[in-house]
Amino acid sequence: MLNSVTIMGRVASIMALKRTEYGLPYLPFRIAMKQYKPDYVKLSKGSFRTVVNVCVFDEVAIRCSKVLKKGTVVAVEGYLDNMHWYNKDNILVDELTVCVKNIQIVESVKMADGSLGVKFGAIEVVAQQ
Repeated sequence: MLNSVTIMGRVASIMALKRTEYGLPYLPFRIAMKQYKPDYVKLSKGSFRTVVNVCVFDEVAIRCSKVLKKGTVVAVEGYLDNMHWYNKDNILVDELTVCVKNIQIVESVKMADGSLGVKFGAIEVVAQQ
């Protein structure tokens, strides 16, 4: 079965760097993307926003914790995983999350002809599994 996800959007929220019970660092955050829908689907005027849970692990999580801020535009490649953990009230929580294999920071830049383009900056991400 194919399990592959590629998304680009703005960091909507970012948590502090955490560690698993085995000491592996991880950084959970959310990416927001605008979604334009046809008029017959819209309940109100304007655009809709989709928010996706994302998580990076290991050394990449440490690097991302230093450079990612709310509003940063990122491009992410990864796979879907159903994460399980117990919250503060000892209740089991299930959450569908994109586990990152590759992440790039994307910046808007002004091109020589005056138009807007994008500049990609890799965070030296190695495949994570």
